[in-house]
Amino acid sequence: MAKKYLIIWKGCWLNNWEAVSLFHIHSLPKDVIYFVFFVWGFLVWLGATAVFRFFGQFFFSLEQPLLLVAAYVVVIPLILSLTFPVYRYKKLGRGERQKAAVFIALPGMLFDVVVLLFFANIFENLDPEMDRMFASWLLWAYSAILLTGLVPRKRNVT
Repeated sequence: MAKKYLIIWKGCWLNNWEAVSLFHIHSLPKDVIYFVFFVWGFLVWLGATAVFRFFGQFFFSLEQPLLLVAAYVVVIPLILSLTFPVYRYKKLGRGERQKAAVFIALPGMLFDVVVLLFFANIFENLDPEMDRMFASWLLWAYSAILLTGLVPRKRNVT
């Protein structure tokens, strides 16, 4: 079978690209691995944006303050479950985790600049006055992602 090649990032080549999955990449150059975190961050942003586009009225409503508070609370374990397993799987050191956290948060932060400018058009299901609450929640969530890169890795004591 002939070898297939795929250009991924900055001219780095991968052999047998059929076997490469998003987080099953161990021996790639560091810049390619950080690109994978960037893609992961984009997918997380896309999923979260879709959830709030279709179901945001249940979370961001002043008529239901308990659900609004719940949105702020629930995002913390959700962020932890989206970052720490990936850090552990990739066996990242402290400095690498900090960079990975930045690359996970960056795509969402960049795209949400545009999303917040057109909040009323994109989130038609939400009251336009909720844009401030939504922006506050975004800052909270992105801060949580960035802070995951600062938490020290557990050491195995033997």
